[in-house]
Amino acid sequence: MSNQLKKYFATKYNHSLNNIIKFSIYHLLTISNNDLSEDELFTKFKELLSNDIPDDGTISIEFRKVLKKLESNKMIDVKLNGHENLKLFKCLSISGDVVNRLKDEVYKYKLSDSYATHQRKMDEANIKRKEFCERFSVSKLPSLRIDDYVLGVQNKSSFSYMLERESLLQGGYGSIRGGTSDRFGIYFGRTKTNRAHEYRISNRYNRGTLDESFKFLKRNLISLINAINNNDILELQFNMFSDGIKFKTAMLFKPCEHMSIYSSEHLNNILDLFDMSLIKNYSVFTKNIAILKLKTLVDPKLENVHFSDFLYSNDLYCAAIYGRDKISDIFINQTITKIEFNDLFNKKRNPSPQNRINEQIDSDQINLKKTKQGAIAEELVFEYEKNRLSNEYPGFPQRVSLTDSSLGYDIHSKNSDGTEKYIEVKSKVSGGPTNVDFFITKNEYEKLKANPSNYSIYFVYSLSENPKFFEIKFSHIKDLEKEVVAYRFFLTTVPPTS
Repeated sequence: MSNQLKKYFATKYNHSLNNIIKFSIYHLLTISNNDLSEDELFTKFKELLSNDIPDDGTISIEFRKVLKKLESNKMIDVKLNGHENLKLFKCLSISGDVVNRLKDEVYKYKLSDSYATHQRKMDEANIKRKEFCERFSVSKLPSLRIDDYVLGVQNKSSFSYMLERESLLQGGYGSIRGGTSDRFGIYFGRTKTNRAHEYRISNRYNRGTLDESFKFLKRNLISLINAINNNDILELQFNMFSDGIKFKTAMLFKPCEHMSIYSSEHLNNILDLFDMSLIKNYSVFTKNIAILKLKTLVDPKLENVHFSDFLYSNDLYCAAIYGRDKISDIFINQTITKIEFNDLFNKKRNPSPQNRINEQIDSDQINLKKTKQGAIAEELVFEYEKNRLSNEYPGFPQRVSLTDSSLGYDIHSKNSDGTEKYIEVKSKVSGGPTNVDFFITKNEYEKLKANPSNYSIYFVYSLSENPKFFEIKFSHIKDLEKEVVAYRFFLTTVPPTS
């Protein structure tokens, strides 16, 4: 390959032609509805490239070398067309059984309270999404000030803050929290070795001075949003920003063309779940496109944000997505520890309103409580109960919440004397056993009142660090305050209109 061609790809995409070809092949076979011949694949690849590419005749040679290597390494599927003896590269196929099963489940989801709740939240989130897109449109980016971009300057309208921390954009369009501020290229803050608050530049974006570095970052941001608007697949994939930043931005600008799942681990678990494991080594972008293809087969009219919510609000799928069978890996092989209730709560506690996570209680939270932390907390408690019983009572414990969420408890276990034990699991992600509050549904409260000696709430805390739990019995519940968070009205007669 000529130096001119190498320089072209290194300058335009900051990647080698080999990497660009590999991504393109994966992407084309994922989006295609038909198997493709080598020539058809190459033609579609050329369509992805810019027209001004200085082709010296070696691109075709490089393309076929990469294709042959992927085939020999069994990274793509191949079949022969019997009539023409033509080798075809298989497009992503999705099991009809998977599609039919999901059609039934999505239909039920669309009739559920969870869907209605999510729709209301999305109506509100969409207003904030449009605000974001208007504020950071390509026409306005050249005049973007650094404090309107970075985290750490107490500006809740900055690009980085809205993308990562704006609650409406997290709940509706997926979360990218968890990484360091460094991934945004420039931020305002301190480091472990330098505690002074000042502008910080990551190595990839450092161009000597803050001013030059920010100009360079803005050029990349403009290129990213142009790529999103123009559906420039290669620029979107190979833009310098991290996957989370790129694809969350793409989701906000084009929510009908992208999915709101940014974790490669979550995507891999979804692909395993729906028999699409072959593409687990593909890029985050292509894996998202594969999930989008699945959604289109299941229900083309369902909005992408609702399909993501469907996956995460379904107890079985949520548990699988978060690696229910790999729970020890999530906590680096830690086990849950039991703390005695009376050691923590020897006097009545009244959590102060200012320390609540949310200042105003929203009844919608009840409908959305089955999230990541719920699935993981239940699994930890389930493992604890299995170890506690130590096969003394065959068939117990049972994690009944996976098959029926209306029973009023999550785990059916046994007490040490052989009597029934009904366990409801409540949790919080971080922090100690202070300011404890949680929701009790009507079914849970009725079950508790009917079985005062056999019903326990296991409250798991410090879930993401070193999980511990304490057991709450009926006598403790009686001493705790109950607060009405919602009323339900039944209208049996339609009033006459005036």
